[in-house]
Amino acid sequence: MPYALIVAETNPLHYGHTYLIRRAKECGYGVVVLMSASFTQRGLPVVTDKFTRANDLVKNGADVVITHPVQSATSGGEYFSRGAMAVASRLPFIDAVFCGTEFGDNATFDAIYRYEKTEEFHSRLRTAMESGASYAAAYKQALEAEDKSWAQVFQSNALLAYGYYKSLKQLAPAIPLVMVERAQDNEKTCSASAIRAMIDPHQIEHFCAGSAPQYKESDLVESLYRFYRGLWLSSPPDLTSFAGYEIGLDKRIRACLREAKTYDEFTELAKTRRYSRWRIARLMFHASLGMDKASVEAAMARQHTFQVLAFSEKGKDYLRKAKDSSVTLLTNYKQVKKCSLDEKRFLAFEEKATDLWSVLTSGEMGRDYRGF
Repeated sequence: MPYALIVAETNPLHYGHTYLIRRAKECGYGVVVLMSASFTQRGLPVVTDKFTRANDLVKNGADVVITHPVQSATSGGEYFSRGAMAVASRLPFIDAVFCGTEFGDNATFDAIYRYEKTEEFHSRLRTAMESGASYAAAYKQALEAEDKSWAQVFQSNALLAYGYYKSLKQLAPAIPLVMVERAQDNEKTCSASAIRAMIDPHQIEHFCAGSAPQYKESDLVESLYRFYRGLWLSSPPDLTSFAGYEIGLDKRIRACLREAKTYDEFTELAKTRRYSRWRIARLMFHASLGMDKASVEAAMARQHTFQVLAFSEKGKDYLRKAKDSSVTLLTNYKQVKKCSLDEKRFLAFEEKATDLWSVLTSGEMGRDYRGF
């Protein structure tokens, strides 16, 4: 049976996610979901534990749910996409990657991809950055200079879709990217961020396709901020080897941590045209785990062992066949003890992230070893 990979945070699961699963099933694919575990791409804690969210996916049609390695799952756009597609290229029996998007098709993405290889693109990018623009803003300006319609790729899902397209071209050109236009006509379709901001439990239940959030995002974020303030007060990490660092950013972060009482105050103080709030958030999260840029790149290049969070009856067949492949899929995390030293190092960051989430939610650490 052919399988499609879907990359998702499911924070929480909503009807846009289930629509994408349904479309893949209608095309004859089994579905493997690569799910962010305890922290999101923005370096923030999820509102429901990873095992509950994974089981929600299986109840809604997914066959296997695998952890998106924290190294790339909490990284900026290019590393996030490349890390996810690196996993897609290694997992057995993946015949397509499905994703939702607001803009784009293979022809448009191929034109952008070819343009990015030209000297004209790089010249425009340099000019914009020299004028003080952040990389993201400069990148957008360079695309718009060639074709104004390409600015639409900067919608959140479209930007991820293009990242997947580009990474597949480089890592696994035989795997097609199947782009699905986001469902607009379902009165239950609502973004995950909008659901997390809701207060009325009836409204939350209406828009959630799975379990309602276990925790308020604002409470978790403030707990994380208190953790950061304590960490930087006691032993401020050296940020120079972490992705997103530039000279002076460490001093700025320390000063803002001393002044700001809340996380929102901190990000407002710390952000600049060059340093977005999410770039700073990711940098601080990676530093808190000791997960430097070299560790992130090593996992993307070499990791072949991944944690399974949930699976269906049909998923058992996938896992059985996968035993003959070059990857190891851990259905019992205690199996990590049999892994190579390299794989243990990659997975150690996942354990740290799970334990940090447990600290923020006043839960017991070591949840990975208890399983689902």
